[in-house]
Amino acid sequence: MFIIEKGGKVKIYKNGSLLSKPFLDISNLVKTGTNDGLYTIAFAPNYKINRTFFVYYIAKNTIATVARYQTSKTNPDSAIASSGVTLLAVPGKNTGGAHTGDMHFGSDNYLYLTFNDGSFYSSTTAYAQDGQSLLGKMLRI
Repeated sequence: MFIIEKGGKVKIYKNGSLLSKPFLDISNLVKTGTNDGLYTIAFAPNYKINRTFFVYYIAKNTIATVARYQTSKTNPDSAIASSGVTLLAVPGKNTGGAHTGDMHFGSDNYLYLTFNDGSFYSSTTAYAQDGQSLLGKMLRI
């Protein structure tokens, strides 16, 4: 079982205990705050073959980031932190960030992503209705 920590670590619970070494540690990239952090992880449908997985987090610059990583060939309990490639970076416009969202692979093997609309409790935005913005959308890549 993989456990996502808001601060940027992914840990593994295996054989009844938590492994001491994180599977992935990108805490140096992740902003931590009330609505910030590492949100989710999704493993590619052919993960056993290509060892590829994806993470979605809010970067220190408040940009919602989707990145691809690979797991070590020799140790399946360890990701290669230097293998990270940013696939998508969505700025929050004037809202401070695209806080919250999720991602999953569909039965069609595409990765589906959601970003919130950039609204906060005290103010709302129209970015979901804006065809030029990725905020408030479901994306398929």
